[in-house]
Amino acid sequence: MKKMRIAVTGTHGIGKTTLVEDLAEASARFEAVPEPFILFQSDAAFVDGPSTDDFEEQLTQSCTLILDATTKQDFIFDRCPLDFLAYLDVVS
Repeated sequence: MKKMRIAVTGTHGIGKTTLVEDLAEASARFEAVPEPFILFQSDAAFVDGPSTDDFEEQLTQSCTLILDATTKQDFIFDRCPLDFLAYLDVVS
């Protein structure tokens, strides 16, 4: 049986995290994966506002999370690499 990977994308404050958590709670099939900023937050991140380096790091982490999701569990990701490509386009 193929495993499912869902990524929720969109701007800040529109309810992505709530949707991800609600879907995972409603179905034991899915494990929710928080967005890279939450998982890999550092004290230095965004001190002077988000930088290209911050978004590049989150892009790398997002790709790693998706590629490393090889267990039998189905996953729903809060954000996807496309989010970070869009942010990089804006800040570059």
